[in-house]
Parts: sequence; structure tokens; C-alpha cells
Amino acid sequence: MAPVRIQDIDEARRAIDHARETGDDVVLVSAPGSAAFAGVGYWRALSLAVEHPVVIDCGEDAGVVMGALRAGARDLLFTGPEALAVKLDDMAAQIGARVLRRLDHG
Repeated sequence: MAPVRIQDIDEARRAIDHARETGDDVVLVSAPGSAAFAGVGYWRALSLAVEHPVVIDCGEDAGVVMGALRAGARDLLFTGPEALAVKLDDMAAQIGARVLRRLDHG
């Protein structure tokens, strides 16, 4: 299950269609740090529109992660300091969300 970086709904749909054609699973991941400029709402709406989860890349910004959790996002990527990641992951776990530290390839 390889992660696929996406920037918009068309890329998401192409990745999902390709996965269906090949029988593979796909993990959609927003463009690096895109939660800060596109907004969490954009990615949540895109996820609902394609009916597939999207891991929202929050970059190194813990504030964006916390805002995303408040907005209802459940799959996030955080690349900031480990000490903050532990705290964010604990907060996320309490509401059934997860904060990834890296993307697994394959």
C-alpha cells in the first residue's frame, strides 16, 4: 500500500481509479504542508467527495495538527519535533484519530 501525494480532487480520483484497476490499496496524502495553506476543510471536503480517506500533511506545525483534530480530521501527518509528536498523538488517540510521523512506502 503505497502513499500517493495529491494536490487536488482530480489527482485523488486518478489515484483511486488506478488502485481499483490494479487491485491495490492506496493511501492518499495531501501535498507536503498543504494543510497550512489549503486548509483542513478543503482536505476533509475532498475526502468526502472521493469517498476515500486522505492523510492531511500538517508539516511541522503542531497548531495546524490541533486545529485539524478540532475540525474532525482523523488521519494526520506531523513532521515536527518528536516531543510534540508524542503529545499530539496522545491527543489524537483520545478521539480516535492518529498522527503519523512518516509515510510507509510499500
